Amino acid sequence: MFTMTSKPAEYIDSVRRNFGPYAETILDLYPGGTADITRRSMGDLFRDSYFAWPACTWATLQTKTGKSPVYLYYFDQPQPASPITSAFAALYVAAIVI
Repeated sequence: MFTMTSKPAEYIDSVRRNFGPYAETILDLYPGGTADITRRSMGDLFRDSYFAWPACTWATLQTKTGKSPVYLYYFDQPQPASPITSAFAALYVAAIVI
């Protein structure tokens, strides 16, 4: 599903195939359109599906069943431009020296 294509029609078809009855809601939140908008939406949808949603779900469940505090971080501070960070607004690994 998350092959990086900048073709809006392919992206929209993929979302409709994979999300079925929820596809239109997904496309409202992560629209296709131009190649740039599609690329950004694909990245955001991938991030939210494979990282943000599982992390939030785990944190919520851990607060109900765990015995230790739970911390969830939201990275929103843009980093100085570099080849790694130029494609992202805020990147949690930006502080790692390569």
